[in-house]
Amino acid sequence: MTRGYSLEKDLNLLINNPKYSDIEILCEDEKKLYGCRAILAARSEVFDRLLYNGMKENLQDFIMKTFKNTLEKNCDENYSPELLSKLAEKIPLTEDNILLNLLVEAVAIIPLNTIEFGRLSITGLKYLLSCTHEKEETPFATPEYEVFRYGTILAAKQVLNEAYITLMEQLLILEQIRQENPVQIENKIFVSHQKVAKELEPLVKLIDFRRIKGQILVNIIEPLGITPIEIILNDNGTVVYALNNSNLYKSVSAKVVLGNKGVFEWDVIIEKSCTSAAVGVCASENFNYETWAGNQTTGWVLGSIGYCCNFGNYIENYCPLFGDGTKITVHLDMNKELALLQSMEQNIRNDIEILCNEKKLYGCRMILATKSEMFGKLLYYRMKEDSEPKISFPTINSSVMGTILEYFYTGSIKDETLTKYNIIEPFDAADCFQLLDLQKSVFINNLEKNYTNNYLQNYCNF
Repeated sequence: MTRGYSLEKDLNLLINNPKYSDIEILCEDEKKLYGCRAILAARSEVFDRLLYNGMKENLQDFIMKTFKNTLEKNCDENYSPELLSKLAEKIPLTEDNILLNLLVEAVAIIPLNTIEFGRLSITGLKYLLSCTHEKEETPFATPEYEVFRYGTILAAKQVLNEAYITLMEQLLILEQIRQENPVQIENKIFVSHQKVAKELEPLVKLIDFRRIKGQILVNIIEPLGITPIEIILNDNGTVVYALNNSNLYKSVSAKVVLGNKGVFEWDVIIEKSCTSAAVGVCASENFNYETWAGNQTTGWVLGSIGYCCNFGNYIENYCPLFGDGTKITVHLDMNKELALLQSMEQNIRNDIEILCNEKKLYGCRMILATKSEMFGKLLYYRMKEDSEPKISFPTINSSVMGTILEYFYTGSIKDETLTKYNIIEPFDAADCFQLLDLQKSVFINNLEKNYTNNYLQNYCNF
């Protein structure tokens, strides 16, 4: 071959040519390649520092740092799903590998519904979920339903194209589900669903079904027939049975205690109806599980014959009757306590009038009775025959009653509500309603803070 006419052809002679090379490169598979020290150093900062300057830092650390910077700066072309898939095939899950850990962090912050199917393998997805499952310290951008959706469609793609197409149509992304009524989403047993279930089995154990809304579990996931019902129940619920021919009521409580704030929702499914059943919520204290919840001040229930009840106070025809397969969705918005306070001066969501010495207020009978034993006796023992329930407090002004209602509805009183000029009358009212916790935690603290010269002692002596 004539040389000197083409630089490209001449330089090709240097590639892996022992004759023109002055360095050996040993690779992972133990193969030996040859290179030219000067060209490698001129073309690569890593080779330059390694070959000529004596690289001061560990080569692996340098490569990891460079790789991490590349992932962070990358905007349009992110190949981390493909890289994770390739490496997960070669490196055991039990091995702590720095490169794999970096790839897991990079893929974890990418929503799975934005990764095209085929870019992340099932092995790669399993590795990702294994490293992030129940590990709050690792940021994870994908909701649990989307994890189930992606894994299921990926499994179907491995089994049969028809199953893949069917599941792509049936398993909508969360945004689409919110726009449609999940009850109306058609689910049907598809071809090869058992093979898909087998392929999906390793991933199912790494999905936290407790994080998926009950309505989605019941209407979308369970009808597919690819997820064992035992796994869903173990993660997200339990089964309660009643004895045959039993005429005794007994309450069964969930394990989770709900907080003071937040929105909580769960589903109760009546697989087989009975003579009488009730579903509801109760307080964590002052509740007797051996008696019926509907007769207690701290229990609110929905009955199988269509009533709503608290403390023996019934609202008939509140809902349709329960039957076999009836699903009751309990939606509890603890943030709405403030909304109740906003409406207490209007005749909205209230069923009782409170007459003070110069103004009329409105309240919710159930809430007042639950918060105060005195209100419970007044409202449910003395007023059951009153078609227009009213209760009068001629010696309490409306602002003081408003303070008490604020405490009933929200469990606290705003700091600006009480000053040293208006604290005594609410203190007396709290004593009247037997709200000792309110006196201790709020009023006494304010009195001690705002008054000097033994004012509190003088007031009590008086």
